[in-house]
Amino acid sequence: MSLKNLPGDCMYQFRHVIVLFFILAAGAGLLLAGDLRFASENIDVRILPPDTVEVTGEYFFASSDSSACAGRVIYPFPADSGAGDPFGIIVRQNDTRKDLPFGRVVRGITFAVEVHEKGTTGITVIYRQRFATGTGRYILTTTAGWGRPLVNSRYSLHVPVNTVLEYLSYECDTVFTSGTDLTYYFFKREFMPDRDLVFSWHDATGRGAAAKK
Repeated sequence: MSLKNLPGDCMYQFRHVIVLFFILAAGAGLLLAGDLRFASENIDVRILPPDTVEVTGEYFFASSDSSACAGRVIYPFPADSGAGDPFGIIVRQNDTRKDLPFGRVVRGITFAVEVHEKGTTGITVIYRQRFATGTGRYILTTTAGWGRPLVNSRYSLHVPVNTVLEYLSYECDTVFTSGTDLTYYFFKREFMPDRDLVFSWHDATGRGAAAKK
């Protein structure tokens, strides 16, 4: 995710143009972190056969200096070959459970975040995306643009039991079976991702191997 500060309406309008310019140039690369700090995230990815992935991401923001602040986050989506346009997008404030307005930008969306003095704000983003190639991706590497690692984060990939997970780009800490899903978990502290979360799958009636690093 990426961010731009909102110092005032006029300045914001000018800087928003600059943000969009850099998105066009860099493909939704992470921009300046400013006063907001991206502290941690909990990501749940679910494979919905035959070709759809559902992402539920919970993101926590704090102020860099414990004072109240506001910013605008740019949230990128994968634009790989075979990846469809995200749909069913929801952006929700965790404490109020209210849906937040968001705008469309190239390869992503943008929405406002406000943090109260010495507080933390949680935002949940939910979306679905089709991957015709059977290989999905969730973007992690833009975390580097914030200039500091994520303090404490959790990731899970839910795979139906009748689906074979062929590849997972991160080593799992644990695997748990619940109902009709097999869930792969990994946990990170002081995490600066060096690669995205990439995974491949196919129907269990076909050929494939167990998940590997």
